[in-house]
Amino acid sequence: MIVVRLKGGLGNQMFQYALGLALQHRRGDELRLDATYLMGSSVFRWDVPRTYDLDVFHVEPARVYIPRLLRRSPRKLGEVEAVPKSQTYVEETLFGFDPKILVLTAPNVYLDGYWQSESYFAEIRDQIRDAFQFRVPLSSAGREMAQRIASVNSVCVNVRRGDLITVPTSRDVLGFVGEDYYCRGIDWIKANVQDPHLFINSDDMPWCREHLKFDLPTTYLNEEYAGWKFGEQLQLMTMCKHFLIPNSTFAWWAAWLGTYAGKRVACPRRWFRDPSISSKDLIPPCWVTL
Repeated sequence: MIVVRLKGGLGNQMFQYALGLALQHRRGDELRLDATYLMGSSVFRWDVPRTYDLDVFHVEPARVYIPRLLRRSPRKLGEVEAVPKSQTYVEETLFGFDPKILVLTAPNVYLDGYWQSESYFAEIRDQIRDAFQFRVPLSSAGREMAQRIASVNSVCVNVRRGDLITVPTSRDVLGFVGEDYYCRGIDWIKANVQDPHLFINSDDMPWCREHLKFDLPTTYLNEEYAGWKFGEQLQLMTMCKHFLIPNSTFAWWAAWLGTYAGKRVACPRRWFRDPSISSKDLIPPCWVTL
């Protein structure tokens, strides 16, 4: 059996699930998702509370479970202690692709990490796309916006602020890429995309409407397009033809799932504030870094 620990927001959960599917494809084993971190449990606490969000897709609910050890133990457990002894605990120790993960031979393996690289699931790209089909249809307003996105040379401009501004741990690890990044991004769009139309979406739309005003046709995807667990927002993002994204796994997946044949994607050169952390395995080689 393969067990993958889920943690973080939707984008992170998608990376973790994608690795689980890749290992299941290679090994033919049963795949389960440990959602303990996301169930409001008192066992683990995080600076940014998260919930289980993979149900915006057609992910089988039967895959989700909580180890018996956690269900019966009222005491606070360490992360390794929470893993049943029958499972081999494998922790991601360094950020980046580790090819040894794909050839693990232990019969029962428990994976704890973020696994942010398409190299983990490159051999099953089509299966990953099939897995991330949205379960909830677009609203009537969403359908109208989707038609608008399809009718122009649409560029998804995603802005992540939220916890990257307000939560010290998120700010120290990632941090807001800054207004200047988007100015450089618009210059890149003008040079590489013919007749672009910007579709700006964010977790801080008031800031975007005040600070991101460019001399290009622009549509602000306001809060009404968020949808359940931001599923509608993500779905509309994937429908755009081109992408200017920040250091966000949510936006990373929107760009990766986009299917336009001539797709162009730009992202930050420095994904992390710590320059010693390399994002070379995170950024697909065909994407541009700014």
